[in-house]
Formats: sequence, C-alpha cells, structure tokens
Amino acid sequence: MSSPSTSASSDGSYEPEVDPSTYYDKLLQQQPVRHKDYRLFRLGLNNVYIYTKDIADCPIHVLALLSTVGAFRFSPQPSPADVVADEQIADLAVQPFPEVFVQDIICKRLLPPLAAVLHRSDRVPMLESNVPSSKPAANCGHTVSTPAPDVLYGYSLERAFRGQDAVHVGGRALADDADMVYPFFLIEFTNECDDMWVATNECLGGTATCVNIIEQLKCRLWDKIPHDEDEIHNTAVCSLTISPTTALFYITWRTWEDTTYTKLIATYPLQDAAHWLCLRQVIQSVLG
Repeated sequence: MSSPSTSASSDGSYEPEVDPSTYYDKLLQQQPVRHKDYRLFRLGLNNVYIYTKDIADCPIHVLALLSTVGAFRFSPQPSPADVVADEQIADLAVQPFPEVFVQDIICKRLLPPLAAVLHRSDRVPMLESNVPSSKPAANCGHTVSTPAPDVLYGYSLERAFRGQDAVHVGGRALADDADMVYPFFLIEFTNECDDMWVATNECLGGTATCVNIIEQLKCRLWDKIPHDEDEIHNTAVCSLTISPTTALFYITWRTWEDTTYTKLIATYPLQDAAHWLCLRQVIQSVLG
C-alpha cells in the first residue's frame, strides 16, 4: 500500500496531507446514510418515506396501536425528583460522551427486563434479503443500507414457536442470524444532536425491513391462523432515535401499494423529568 503524501509543518516535522473532500467522499461511500440525498434516492426509490400528514390521517390499525401505547400502565416508576437528581442524565446534555456510553445510560434506566419470549439484538445486521428493494433502484445502485440497529426487539424463534411451527416460520421470516422473528421495536442512538438526521435515516431503513419480515411471517402462517384479507397489511412497527438530549418516537407501516411510511409521533426532551417518565411509560407499553 502506498503511503499518504506528506507536507512540512512549521516545526520542520512532516504530517500527512488530508483532503477533507476526499475523506468525506470515502465516508459517504462507507456510510451512505450520511448522504444528504439518502432519503430521496436510497429510501424514496425503494418506496420508503416520511409521512407528512397529520397523525389523525394515519390508518386505523396505526391509530389503534397508538392508543395502546399511550395507555397508562400501573407499574413502579421513579419519581420526577429521582430523574432530576440523576447526574448522568443531566451530564448527557453537557458532556461529550461516546455513543456506546449514551446507549448504556439510556438502556439501563429506560429498558425493562427482557420477557422470556422476547429477544433483543444489539448491533446485529439484519438479513439483507429482507431489506426493501425495488428493481429501478437496484438497477441504478440506489440500495437501502443493510440495517444493524443499535437495539432491536422481536421474538425468539425457539421460544415463540415449537417443533414444526419453528421450521415453517424460519427462512425469510428471520430478522437476523440470532434467530429473531417478528421484530417490532427498534432503537438508534447517537452521541451528536446534529446526527439525529442520520439516526433517523437508519431508523427508516430498519423499520421498513421489520415490516417486510413481519408481513412475510404472516404469509407463512396464512393457512394456520384465522385472518381476513387486510390482516397482512395491518402491520406497524415502533422505533426511537435517541441523542443525549432528545428522543424521537416513530411508527412505521406499509400500504396496499407497497409504500412504507414512517410518522414522527412524539418528541421527548430527556432532561425534562415529565417527558423522561412519559418516554419510559411508552417503552414499557411497547414491550409490555
């Protein structure tokens, strides 16, 4: 490998020359989700969009899920005073923590113990075969980046299905190599508030992939469960993007025209005790 070019510094030593534009181009090649046109070309050409209409215009099954998520759960909660007194929550807003540290602080305080039938994957790539793809986009190289969510919740294939049912469900209904099925809740973290746009791009591709997987699972179980014709498309997935100061809560679904929409439902300032507790309640309801 050839060595990088060097230039003399003021003290006579030599330092590598770094072309910022070249570095940024390489970064975009490695991480397309950072490109300013990612939503237009990578997501849009694969029929994945942000939903810009009012929440009231969402499909009935999405509104029903929102009603369930918003229902109050009688479970032990920290007090607002406990949240205010938590120095690490306050420090998130003023200290430049690494992303993994931000994730650790948030997860320990907001995510409940894992139920027996559930499965959690952290930064495990989802199977590429389930990522949304249209022929026009594939033909011009505008593919959706393979998601590797910071946190993904679904069901354990082994614990949720038994015997022949597990065999019948497997294959394309799997979310990842960790044998997760029915992925329904995704979280992306960032340690930079300015990177929430990037985290949301990751979230859009991840939740669209989750919807793909769930609908394939329903198709595999089509002859085993009572259903009506609308049931396969009555699918919705919840997600969060979380920075040191803010959490954004989304819901994703697909239409009969195979268009996937994601709607921003709520914004939670993390250093506000009331919003922190409300976010905690929402997460518990989703995972309930």
